[in-house]
Amino acid sequence: MKLKRYIFILMVLFIAFLFPSKVNALELTLSYSASNGCGFTMLLSYDNTGSIDGFLFLDGGTNIKYGLDNKLIYKKYYDSNLGEIVVENIYSNVDSEYNIAGSSDLLITGYDKDGNQLFIKQYGGNGEDEYISYFKSYNDFGINDGNVVVFRTDSSDLDVIPGYVMVKFDLNGGVVWKKNINDYYNKNLYYVVDNKVDSIFYIKNSSLEKKELLVKVGKKIQILIFILLTIVMIKMVILMELYLLEQIMILV
Repeated sequence: MKLKRYIFILMVLFIAFLFPSKVNALELTLSYSASNGCGFTMLLSYDNTGSIDGFLFLDGGTNIKYGLDNKLIYKKYYDSNLGEIVVENIYSNVDSEYNIAGSSDLLITGYDKDGNQLFIKQYGGNGEDEYISYFKSYNDFGINDGNVVVFRTDSSDLDVIPGYVMVKFDLNGGVVWKKNINDYYNKNLYYVVDNKVDSIFYIKNSSLEKKELLVKVGKKIQILIFILLTIVMIKMVILMELYLLEQIMILV
């Protein structure tokens, strides 16, 4: 029957619709972020204009970057030949030799691989600025082009929303960009890498959960629509069969 064939084709097309393309990785990771756990730390990556250009996965000296298309950009390991920066807190009630507007600032000192001082920079605002960590920054060719410092601040004059902040400094200590990361910092964006970002681990109700990166958008809603549409199709087939049977009876 032609009607049955058309209905069957429609059902096949709808089933294919249930398997859309990959969910945007940023939406997925933020949607499933939770409390602290164990694993790699994930942060957004920014180009030198301050625009999001990928994702960073950090673990000690390991620095891995994936682009927004989830393709590997680079994988870097600790390299003493790149030199270091030392970041420390300085306090207005203790370190009187510094001009500190608030209660504390960051003091960042850069060194080359031989330990020679390259720069020293004081950074902070009119409140409390507390250092957390730093990691090396690389361009998309894997060449070290600076350092990113993560800290907590309640200063209101740093041109960034107070809270958890990361600032990129170039190799001379100049500020490249600064970003508030309250939305996702310290929220177990953890992952598994098999030559690509294919899944993340996250903590839910104190247990370790895994979420595949290839997920179905609005899956529950789509399944419900599919069930309803299937019921309608079945009813159409039954009604058509009854109609044809009725026509046959009339002809007989």
